[in-house]
Amino acid sequence: MKTLITLTAILTLIFSALLISGLNNYKKAIEATQKTNGSDSEITDTMCNYGFNLDVFETPTITDYIKSNFK
Repeated sequence: MKTLITLTAILTLIFSALLISGLNNYKKAIEATQKTNGSDSEITDTMCNYGFNLDVFETPTITDYIKSNFK
């Protein structure tokens, strides 16, 4: 039982760290897109540079945040 609790705690910490890191990546991507001229292609390219393969009007999901850490 103790092993299960420890494993669950470790997995929760890893998931939380990946999610927080993804949220920080998204914040940096938004700040970078505000420095562009605002065209759809520049916004999409900037978001892609930060690991978010999204269209201009798409909202990222939790999996997008996590996947952004590995791109």
